[in-house]
Amino acid sequence: MSEVTQQPNPNPKPKQFGENTLDAVMLKVNALQESKSIIVPPNYSTENALRSAWLLIQQTNNMSGVPALTCCTPESIANALLDMVLQGLSPVKKQCYFIVMGNALMMQKSYFGQIAISKRVAGVIDAVGVPIYEGDVFKYTRDLRTGIVTVTQHDQEFDNINVNKLKGAYAIVTYEDGTVEYEIMTMVQIKASWMMGNAKGNSKAHINFPDQMACRTVINRALKIPVNSSSDADLFDDGDLSMKGKQAEGEMKLQISNNANKEAIGFGDDVQDAPAESISVPVQQANPSPAPTPEPANLGPKATQQEIFNNDNKNPWD
Repeated sequence: MSEVTQQPNPNPKPKQFGENTLDAVMLKVNALQESKSIIVPPNYSTENALRSAWLLIQQTNNMSGVPALTCCTPESIANALLDMVLQGLSPVKKQCYFIVMGNALMMQKSYFGQIAISKRVAGVIDAVGVPIYEGDVFKYTRDLRTGIVTVTQHDQEFDNINVNKLKGAYAIVTYEDGTVEYEIMTMVQIKASWMMGNAKGNSKAHINFPDQMACRTVINRALKIPVNSSSDADLFDDGDLSMKGKQAEGEMKLQISNNANKEAIGFGDDVQDAPAESISVPVQQANPSPAPTPEPANLGPKATQQEIFNNDNKNPWD
């Protein structure tokens, strides 16, 4: 009697990210927080954010209508969730959303998320966008030494307000130390920024409310430098680091470089395409002092996003 040899399935069913895997992700993130391998912003509920993100991802589809949980790799979903946690963003407050790029899920920070992060890490009190219409009297000056722009006059008549006659917009950013900064963009610049997004400026919001979308774009641009150049001061308790915002960066630099986990995150003026690949998040170890000192306890080895949800002997997606 001949033996029947079972042939391997040439088209195995791809592994999917399930709710049981979400629970494993939450346990792993909590363990990393306890061991200080990663640091999340204060007053941030990791579990609530992950649960709400899970509900949002279940409703996310690609351009063909295929659910993200079906077409995206589990690793990319885990990376997107970790990216959200590291930035301290809340899907419930519409501070971020998820989009499908190929077979990868990407987390994108929204306009509200940009403002939330700027208030937390850059000492921003408020950021306001103002549209400029044809017929407005608009004047500004530029400091020839620093290049800083200051709006000196903007007179706008009620009859000038017409979304079909937009000339541009500017943002006013107010900081905790009383500093006020301005950012100015023409409609040519604004529309060029919209072309970098997935909607190419043709979404219903862009068509029906171009003045509001123009204000969002110029605010995003105004906050990009202060957010991307900020320190990790917000990750420390006030008892350890009493000063925050722009005034604190000089004094905190040494402590932050020795103790804080770093992640390079770029921000655009609108949603931009990004390569579908895992992002390595190095955890910087404290520099040793000249004299021998005991090693910090439970800091753990350096980790990457891929390593966080995998180990050498077990596949967490099974």
